[in-house]
Formats: sequence, C-alpha cells, structure tokens
Amino acid sequence: MSLTNVIIICTVVAGTFALTVAILQIIKQIKDAEANTIVAEKNEAKQKEISDLQFKLLSHSDDIIKTQQTVLELQNELNEKNKKIQELQNRTLNNITGGKSVPTLKFSVRGPIGIRIDISNLTRFPIRNISIQLDRIVQDYFTYDSSGTGHSDNPHAFKSIDLDIGDLPINFTKTIYDEVYPEKIDNFDYLYRVRWLNGYYSGKFKVVKAQNRDFKITDNIVQYYSKGSDCNKAVYINGELSPTELPERTKP
Repeated sequence: MSLTNVIIICTVVAGTFALTVAILQIIKQIKDAEANTIVAEKNEAKQKEISDLQFKLLSHSDDIIKTQQTVLELQNELNEKNKKIQELQNRTLNNITGGKSVPTLKFSVRGPIGIRIDISNLTRFPIRNISIQLDRIVQDYFTYDSSGTGHSDNPHAFKSIDLDIGDLPINFTKTIYDEVYPEKIDNFDYLYRVRWLNGYYSGKFKVVKAQNRDFKITDNIVQYYSKGSDCNKAVYINGELSPTELPERTKP
C-alpha cells in the first residue's frame, strides 16, 4: 500500500472521529438543554405552587383577621351587655336591701318647751328595717356624788323609747317623736341609736334652756357608725347639718 493511500485513510479516520466527537457534543448540548428546560419548568411550577400557597395564606390571614375583629366586636358587645346586666342587678339589689343608703335624723325645737324628731330618706333607694332607740335623761332630776355618779328617785328622770320605723321610701320624711316638757325642766340629754338593714349609727345631744327661756339643742355628736356607711350627713339640728366631725372609730 502506498504512502498516499495510508495518508488518505488516516485523514478519513481522523475526520470521522472529529465528526463523531462533534456529533456527540451536539447530542450532549441538546440533552443538557432539555434537562435545563425540564429544571426550569419544574422551578417555574414550584414557584407557581409557592405563589398559590402564599396567596392562599394571605387569603386565610385576611379571614383570620376578619374573624378576630368579629370576635373582638362580639366580646365588646358581650361586655357591654354584662355591664348593663350587672348595673340592673345592682339596682335591683339596692332596691331590695337599700344598698349604702343612710336614714337622716332631724332634731328640732318644738315651740318654747318641746322637741321633735323627724326621719328622712334622702337617697335613691328605699331603706329597710329601720329601728331607733331613744334614751331621754332629765338632768334636773339627778344629783351627783363626789365620784360623778348620778342618782334620782324621780320615775321621769330616765325614759327609753323604742321606735320601729320599718321601711322608709325614697324622698320621704315623717315625724317619729314629738313631746312637750314641763317648763321647770331646764337640762336633759338624749342618746339615740339608729339601726337599719345595712348599718347603724349612734350619738347624743343636749337640750337646755336658753337665756330667753326657750329650749335649744347643743353638743350633738355621732359616736359610732357602721363601716362603709356615709354618716357625714345623717344628723340635722333645726334644719341645719350638724357640723360635728365623725370619729374614725366604729363600734357595733
């Protein structure tokens, strides 16, 4: 075989190999492109799926927010209704028991030698089960020894009066005690104890003859009162609120 033929054969083989390699590279590029296309399509599908999920999540979040707002509105409405129910229950209970209402006593001089006691309900609720005990002590009928102990043989020196008032309606006033004394009496004391369903207070005052010989009420003091009861406006003297300061202590 001649050298020329060998060269030709080698050239053909080399060209065939180069062509084969080129074809293989093209085939690989086509496969890589197809693989990249598949990956891109999968990624696009995943992105779309993620986008759909995010949209659904946002939609659910809006629904959750709307639901929460509805729940809050219902809770506020329920709180308002409960508040109104509680107010109605308190009003009903106060109408039954009187709540913190306090009866008012009014002491006044009746003519030149008498005294009158009125009781009033100046509150917004009826006051229940009122009872009053009055102790009248005529000091003119007593003598006192060196120890300060009083003695009297006069049956009229001491008098105890129990008054069962019962219930007192709102904006209501009535006279519970009215008495005229002999002109010879110049000095006597009263002790009063007022009780009702939700409280009590007690105190004392003096009735003395003035220079014009008419009676006047002096030295009023509230001694004891129930805890929680506003007794600052419980006692009036001749139509005026008693200026006596309430003590800090309480006692049954």
